[in-house]
Amino acid sequence: MAKNTTLAWASFPTRDEAEQARQRLEENGFAHNSIGIDRRQDGTFAVEVHTREENLPRVEKLLHTSAPMYAARQFSSNVIETVTSNPLVMMGSAALAGLVLYSLLPRNRRPTVHSIREIPSRMRDTVRELPDTMRDTARTVQETVRDLPGTVSDTVSSLTGGGNQSQQPQEPGAKKPTGRG
Repeated sequence: MAKNTTLAWASFPTRDEAEQARQRLEENGFAHNSIGIDRRQDGTFAVEVHTREENLPRVEKLLHTSAPMYAARQFSSNVIETVTSNPLVMMGSAALAGLVLYSLLPRNRRPTVHSIREIPSRMRDTVRELPDTMRDTARTVQETVRDLPGTVSDTVSSLTGGGNQSQQPQEPGAKKPTGRG
């Protein structure tokens, strides 16, 4: 190995997981001969990577990422790269997003367009109504959050059976009801 390298390593419980880590490293440009897998006495496998100091954070990230998370990250980065490099895919994605948002509107709130010429005016009206819609949404959220503690306490008291009895504080020295007639 070169003189200016450092050793990064991670321990894995199975050989398969160690091989997956090696594969992640190789897919990201690390040389096969700089990565070693050693079996330890306790039955675990150590993946050791000889690398330069500036690559150490990248190696650590690749070593400590689980296989499903790595696959998800690779998939999302490939999707983003495809979308940003191809304008047709970007326009199609925007159209699809618009259709999804339109389908989420309740049927009675969907605007009816009778002609393609109405679309610009409908869009302009929608943009004008957006602040009012956002204000109404914010007000609804505020009301829901304000009522949340009462709703939670009512639910908890009904679950514990304390909802039927009144919980009034008694004066000091007052006798507690005994339940006898």
